[in-house]
Amino acid sequence: MTYQATCDCVAPNHAENHLPLASRALNALKRSIADRLAAHKVKRQARIDRAAFQHMLTLEDHVLDDIGVTRANVEWANQLPMHQSAGLALEATKKRARPKIRP
Repeated sequence: MTYQATCDCVAPNHAENHLPLASRALNALKRSIADRLAAHKVKRQARIDRAAFQHMLTLEDHVLDDIGVTRANVEWANQLPMHQSAGLALEATKKRARPKIRP
């Protein structure tokens, strides 16, 4: 009977621990930079979205009424923190509002 030698002593997820210290430090730095870049992109997109939402403040009341929101709701949603989507918050209030029936 023959036995086949296997090496299960090193798990694949621990392979990075066997890299030299400089390589591990460089990998940690790369991850840190990538995380910061991703966070910056999210914040930038939130600012762009909020600027687009603020256009609704310039619309007249009858246009906002056609959309199904009130000026007070738009102003309220505009005051939310930047990390919250004003558009999604406004949409949630729009769903709770009683639909207007026009003649």
